[in-house]
Amino acid sequence: MKNASLLTKIFEQIPDFLAVINRDLRIEMCNWRGGYEYVPEHLRRLGAHCYNLFYPDQGRPCNDCHVLEVFRSGKTLVREKFNPRIGHVEVRCFPIFDRRGEVFLVAEQICNIAERKKMQMRLSQQYTYLKTLADVIPVPMFSKDAAGRYLGCNKTFEQYLGCTREEIVGKSVYDLAPKEMADIYYAKDQELFRQGGFSVTKVP
Repeated sequence: MKNASLLTKIFEQIPDFLAVINRDLRIEMCNWRGGYEYVPEHLRRLGAHCYNLFYPDQGRPCNDCHVLEVFRSGKTLVREKFNPRIGHVEVRCFPIFDRRGEVFLVAEQICNIAERKKMQMRLSQQYTYLKTLADVIPVPMFSKDAAGRYLGCNKTFEQYLGCTREEIVGKSVYDLAPKEMADIYYAKDQELFRQGGFSVTKVP
């Protein structure tokens, strides 16, 4: 009993929404957190159908119900959804097996990722801005990974090589230039990786 009480307290204090749902889609345990505090107190009863709590006008399971999918597959599922009351959420569902190895309950964790999505949007906008800026600069520009593969480039570099960005990305300088020239570029790249800073390379 002491261990059960401790687990219940931990369950209730986890900041994400947590619920345990049976095959009839009835809630057996729930902590009502993670933004789902909006569900009225009088509706927060164990044994209620999950869809009646979150979508009271629907009256039936969701068409793409992630809980039913886990009951069918027996595998953990991770999916992003949009809740109009909270925003973007990440849903994680875990099967709970009985002694016969059959799924008899599903644990559901819902994490509010609205701030993460906003950050991703800002980063995407920033990337688009920088890419547009790089494309109008009349100097060849590119980026590489530690293995010397091109990660990206601007339009001037495409024109310089006579290749499209798709034909450049993922290739090394040895795929795009004569060996004697590629050797010079490769040596300079390795020097930059070791020492940092910048270099100016003149290729005959």
